[in-house]
Amino acid sequence: CSSDLEVVRRNIFALFLIESIFVIFPILGGYTFILIQIIGVPLVYICFLLAIHKMNILIDIGHPAHVHLFRNLYFDLKKNGHELLVTIKDNIKSAKELLDYYQIPYISIGSKSDNLISKAINQIKYDFKISKIVRENNVEIGIGTSINLAHVSKITSMKSIVLDDDDD
Repeated sequence: CSSDLEVVRRNIFALFLIESIFVIFPILGGYTFILIQIIGVPLVYICFLLAIHKMNILIDIGHPAHVHLFRNLYFDLKKNGHELLVTIKDNIKSAKELLDYYQIPYISIGSKSDNLISKAINQIKYDFKISKIVRENNVEIGIGTSINLAHVSKITSMKSIVLDDDDD
């Protein structure tokens, strides 16, 4: 579609502008570096891929607010023919209710725990379960706030987009 390619061209142009600002105004380096990470080469590359062929995409939900954050993206990508998978931890009841409400199918990958040793063990289990999902479904991009996506992207061919939602 020519409109998709036009979006890619605009994103690439925005990248060049941001990189120019980064070079010309080093005092804004911190802010521009963040912008480059947000609108930079990986995102331009992903926009280009999304415009060219249909992809298998995983969205990892870690909090009820993430359902609201990603639901429009989910439906837009679905409408454009992409295959989407959504993962969630079992004990995020309100997020599961929201996914059910919006009729978004999801895969449970286990439950969270409170003690430190269990958290470490569960982290390994989450990584294993997500990597299994990625391999079985040939997932090309993982999107979410979980560090699991970064771990899995290191051991599979999946690219990860990890958003930080820390309050600090």
